[in-house]
Amino acid sequence: MEYKTINWDRQELYEAVWQKPTVQLAKEYGISDVALSKICRKLDIPKPGLGYWRRKQLGFNVKRTPLPVAKKNLVAISRIPVNRPEKQPMPEQFKSALNPALVTTTRHPTIKQTAQAFEKGSPDQFGRLDPSDWRLPRFDLRVTKSGLQRALAFMDELVKLTAANGIETKVNPSDEARFVHFNVDGEQIRITVREGVRGRKRDLTPDERRDHERYPTIYRRTFRYVYDPTGRLTVAIDNYSDAQRTWTDTKKQKIEEHPHEIVFAMRAAAAYEKRMRVEREAEQARRAQEERRRWKQQERIERLKRNVASWEEAERIRGYLATVRKKAEDQEGGLQSDSLIARFLAWGERYADGLDPSSNAAAADWADDV
Repeated sequence: MEYKTINWDRQELYEAVWQKPTVQLAKEYGISDVALSKICRKLDIPKPGLGYWRRKQLGFNVKRTPLPVAKKNLVAISRIPVNRPEKQPMPEQFKSALNPALVTTTRHPTIKQTAQAFEKGSPDQFGRLDPSDWRLPRFDLRVTKSGLQRALAFMDELVKLTAANGIETKVNPSDEARFVHFNVDGEQIRITVREGVRGRKRDLTPDERRDHERYPTIYRRTFRYVYDPTGRLTVAIDNYSDAQRTWTDTKKQKIEEHPHEIVFAMRAAAAYEKRMRVEREAEQARRAQEERRRWKQQERIERLKRNVASWEEAERIRGYLATVRKKAEDQEGGLQSDSLIARFLAWGERYADGLDPSSNAAAADWADDV
């Protein structure tokens, strides 16, 4: 996937958000209106308030909030996908007929372990159960006590269906959370069942109210809320995929009606994992090759600099020897071939020739590609 990088200009973005509604402007940039709002907050850019565009459309005199002076250097950079591919329907290759699940009233062993982990668990701040023992292998359930049995029954049905079609369940030894995964074509696929909750305010006791007022950073506003179960379950495949990954209860359909679709999606997620691994390995190999070429190029540059320095030194020595030779020849009697000066000049020239790399500048080790 290709990406474009936007280094946001604060003044230009301020002018833009006051020219068009955020939803329309965000589409032009290729991002969501929520992402654009976050960028405006990061850059301290005021946005039109609720009803601004409607009042402007009706001809009311609306005022623009001035851009405040930045107290520090504000920077925002976004990396945005170009030509984001649309989610495709489930490929037919993953939708082959499934063997029916074994009909039995006995729970699957992994479901028994999951039940053991959660049945004695205590609710967290949102009313969902935490396992009583985090070391117990279990599926990832994030449900309230009232929704536990339904979640277990659904997962039991799903596990039996996958087992009848050659998909095993196992715990990854390196997973500290001890979650049970589905082993689909050698890939570990993780399923999460989550129950929605509904928050409501509760009355604080006098002691709690006192502590909240005295220590607001410790007793935050969420301290005032309690959460009630909704019974609305969502099943999600945690692995990345280009197929559907979530199923949620609706008025017309419950998650219990989608086990076959979920198995198909697990196959698609496993294929996606394999494909992404191949692409990552190819990208890593390409980067490693580029790194080797870069180091080879740097090595050659350093060698070239050393050769230039050696050549300059050889030329300086030859110049010096030429001066010595000329003075010796100008003296009375000239330069004798067996004299000490002649022997010195011959040695110096041999040394300069050995120092000069220009005779083998295109050696074999320079011929390979970089």
